[in-house]
Amino acid sequence: MHLRDYQRQQGLTLTALAARLGRPVSSVHGWLRGSRRPDHASLRRIHEATGGAVTANDFMTGSPATPDPLLAEAARLGIDAEQVARDALRAAIGAEKARRWAEENRAAIAAHERAMETGDTPLAAYRRF
Repeated sequence: MHLRDYQRQQGLTLTALAARLGRPVSSVHGWLRGSRRPDHASLRRIHEATGGAVTANDFMTGSPATPDPLLAEAARLGIDAEQVARDALRAAIGAEKARRWAEENRAAIAAHERAMETGDTPLAAYRRF
């Protein structure tokens, strides 16, 4: 349900809705018009204050009149688009960190590989085999 629909269903004025959400009237007005999107903390507060009637997914469309078909399909199938996005970001962050680590340590990795190829292992003189 969109925030505007929730406001109408509850019979709330803009000021009353802002008070219920604990956010400035100007912010709530922007969310209702679609000119602004709430930040993460505000999304949580909206979800709590509306008893779950309004979710983060409700703000993921271009406008209330034109819902994103991909998000609508995900919702129909019971897919949590926000969780999928978080999982994808975690994977992308992990891959980028691994790529950067490999790049930063390229010289050390190459030196280790050369040492292994030539059998020149550290402390080889102390080996008993």
